[in-house]
Amino acid sequence: MVLCPNTKIQEATLLAERIKNAVSQYSFSGIGNLTCSLGVAEFKPDESFIQWFDRGDQALYQAKNSGRDQVVCAD
Repeated sequence: MVLCPNTKIQEATLLAERIKNAVSQYSFSGIGNLTCSLGVAEFKPDESFIQWFDRGDQALYQAKNSGRDQVVCAD
């Protein structure tokens, strides 16, 4: 989990894309190249931390189930 205070969803999505691209371009010792999937969710003032976390987790699983190596934003 990466928390980005005072960051709009568009900025957080760009950061997630940069992380995804950096991971895919890095060669890990003994393993080689990997990919990653990320879910992005912006905190809504009317929800609990658990609800926010769950939306991000659902976006992560949507990215994984859609072919992996993707960034998906929660609604």
